[in-house]
Amino acid sequence: MQSIRVLFSSVCLILVATACAAPAGDTREQKRAAVRTMRTDALAQLYSEVPSARAVVDGAVGYAVFSSISTKVFVVASGRGYGIARNKATGADTYMRMMELGGGVGFGLKDIRTIMAFQTKAAWQNFVENGIELGGDADVALKSGEQGGSVNMTENVLSLTTGDVRVFQVTKAGAAAAATVTAAKYYVDDELN
Repeated sequence: MQSIRVLFSSVCLILVATACAAPAGDTREQKRAAVRTMRTDALAQLYSEVPSARAVVDGAVGYAVFSSISTKVFVVASGRGYGIARNKATGADTYMRMMELGGGVGFGLKDIRTIMAFQTKAAWQNFVENGIELGGDADVALKSGEQGGSVNMTENVLSLTTGDVRVFQVTKAGAAAAATVTAAKYYVDDELN
């Protein structure tokens, strides 16, 4: 009986997380506005937590910002989210979605913002035209105020795909983040474009 309750609770957690992984709004334009607001808030939080990240994003060919909810139930991890990619040369936005699958032992829920800065035109074009699949693990502690005291970053923090893409992850609350990219797929959102 206890195992049935645990299983039921786990399924409910996954369903709630999946429902929260979509932009708010009833109409296409309301959803697009919610995604743009998420981008503004996530960048402001990143720049507050890691001031040096502004130069990385400013110097990029393009960047993308995603909001995602990840769940881990026993040995299965999954996540879904939405985001927006900005071409810095044209100012054009591309609305996107993401999903991830992974493994490991544990139980939990993560609400994170992922910011990707594309350092080359080829990396940017590949991302927008084909999406991207990322794999591997990278951990970084982002600490602020009295909840850690300092920001620790190195030259290669969360730098993926041969240095052409820099990735930063922060929690929505902002105190600390463990950035783990398991097997994530990013792709164009046909509904919002």
